[in-house]
Amino acid sequence: MNNYCTIFHIYYQHRHYLKKHSFYSVETSYRNDLVVIRPSEPYVAYFSNLSLAYKAIESNLAMNGWPLDKINYTGIYRLIKQRGIATITLKVIGSSILTIKVSKLDMNNPLEKLGIDAYPLDEK
Repeated sequence: MNNYCTIFHIYYQHRHYLKKHSFYSVETSYRNDLVVIRPSEPYVAYFSNLSLAYKAIESNLAMNGWPLDKINYTGIYRLIKQRGIATITLKVIGSSILTIKVSKLDMNNPLEKLGIDAYPLDEK
């Protein structure tokens, strides 16, 4: 069995592990220069799909009294598709206070060569 067949056999045997999976990262951060009372580090949460991330954002904003007029699922989906990241900035009296960033992350990217060339000595 040559090297190509061995590599193909390993790939075929473990192909379910090599599938590309996507998940979504939601990062919330306050503008520290404007919010003297609550300086904090950004909070990051991960979700398995965009609808779960959107529902979490929407429900948390509603529970805490933030307006929901600037946020919608379609807008977030389109921004992520175009730019790879959607940024929502919430303002209070004209000053931006809260920023929410939603981005798509990939896990198990397709196999790459990693800069490794073929074995220089051919065993024939």
